Amino acid sequence: MNYFESNLKLRHIDAGRVNHYEIHQQIEGIIAGDITGDKIKSKYLFDYIIKKENGASSSAFISVRSIEPTNLPGEKALNIKFKIGDKIKFAIHFMPMETKTHGKRRRFITDKVKREERLITRMSHSGMDAIYVDEIEITNHFFEKENRSFGLSAVRYIVEATITDPAEFEMGFAYGLGGKSSFGYGKITLLGS
Repeated sequence: MNYFESNLKLRHIDAGRVNHYEIHQQIEGIIAGDITGDKIKSKYLFDYIIKKENGASSSAFISVRSIEPTNLPGEKALNIKFKIGDKIKFAIHFMPMETKTHGKRRRFITDKVKREERLITRMSHSGMDAIYVDEIEITNHFFEKENRSFGLSAVRYIVEATITDPAEFEMGFAYGLGGKSSFGYGKITLLGS
């Protein structure tokens, strides 16, 4: 499987109340050349963390993956092959949502065991059997888009798994697990053993 990875940093993020939609727009602006994302021809994944640097200023450290080059500075063309039985360890920022809707919205799963079950089910559909799942933290991100504002909750996990279907796993690796991958959720980040 061929793919492309790059890392970038957005500086001067207001750490007080981060509008995560602005980060989403800035990433689209950098990759596509405009903030609407209309020029993006292939799907990409990203994940980010915000860290305080030198006093009050914060930065967003962003990791981007795509199956086509984005031409970001420092982009690396990578190749990896997965096979049945491979053991992997990865980090993921996953959004476990209920399958039923409440009005027009699905809700974040508040029960820890049910959240892990949702992740394990999604992993199974993506060619993996879970060996170990560790919930690291629940994140709550604020988004303000035009005249609407909303919050999204998600969970950061460290996972160990066995690959059962390499083709299905590659789809999850390339396009993410779960919803809202265009907002920074679902990216599988492989970790050392």
